[in-house]
Amino acid sequence: YVEVTYEPAGYKAVYAESQFGNLFKAFAGDEFRSISPDIAGGQRRNWSTPFVIAPNTVAELYYGTHSLYKSTTRGTTWSRISPKLTQDWPTNGGFGTITTIAVAPSFPEAIVVGTDDGNVWFTNNQGADWKHASTGLPLRWVTRVAFDPENPSRAYVTFSGLTWNDPLSHVFRTDDFGDSWVDISGTGTAVSGVTGDDATSSPIDLDFEFPFYGGFVSSIQVCTNGWLSFGTTSTAYGNQPLPTTGAPLNLVAPFWDDLNPGGVSRIHYQSFGTYAIVQWTDMPRYSGPGTYTFQAVLESSGTITYQYLSMTGDVASSTVGIQNSDASDGLQVAFN
Repeated sequence: YVEVTYEPAGYKAVYAESQFGNLFKAFAGDEFRSISPDIAGGQRRNWSTPFVIAPNTVAELYYGTHSLYKSTTRGTTWSRISPKLTQDWPTNGGFGTITTIAVAPSFPEAIVVGTDDGNVWFTNNQGADWKHASTGLPLRWVTRVAFDPENPSRAYVTFSGLTWNDPLSHVFRTDDFGDSWVDISGTGTAVSGVTGDDATSSPIDLDFEFPFYGGFVSSIQVCTNGWLSFGTTSTAYGNQPLPTTGAPLNLVAPFWDDLNPGGVSRIHYQSFGTYAIVQWTDMPRYSGPGTYTFQAVLESSGTITYQYLSMTGDVASSTVGIQNSDASDGLQVAFN
């Protein structure tokens, strides 16, 4: 396991992290060298230790054990900016480690962290004071925290129920810096016109301009066959390798296969201002056994994320990938 993080365009440092927080840095043309914080014994680190670059200052790094560490020198030196933010013996099956870190792009004094034992913590002064903000949240593993890019009082947190055999999504939003949370797991809007076999929706407006292959799009159309596009009425069900003119153009395909919702509303959409999610829930195959729950997440930055909650049955007859408006370019992640 190695996770690689690059500095933004125009800068040269590359960071690579392996299991349990072994962190390395290299500049262009140089060898990697260790920059893991010199941490006193007994500080737990997650198998996938969180590490982030500050959104507005490339020399500023954050690294989580059961406390939060900060560097202003690209990892040459580190300082501890929080007390222990986890339990010693978690009651929810976690390991007592920080799992996710976010710095507010519009107010870099604000930081939020989540832990594997269900704790969420905020600071609005770079760690001088910390506020515990877990009241009303489930006792689950925190998988991600994120700030609204323009409003530092608004943040999002997600939880995994995998250890507890809990298949439900847990997504919460706060608008007051963690004083209160709103469950938004079930607030998506059912996409109309896509309950029958081989159906594609009318255009759905995004709340942002989405960059795609050198242009910008502002709406999507969603198909029952596990894909969405920007401006096509195709209902293609026979998956193809990418790129190809035999596939829908301007394609985003988390799981393109011959699926059939069987007259049931199984596709939902929700926009969060700077990103949007399309979810296919318990989608059956047109023929043969299998049901599939998965998502496509589009971010205003141009990032596309595919997420898979439950994929039972045949998963070896699908296409996963993207392609542009004339099938001259594409990215194939998987084909059959």
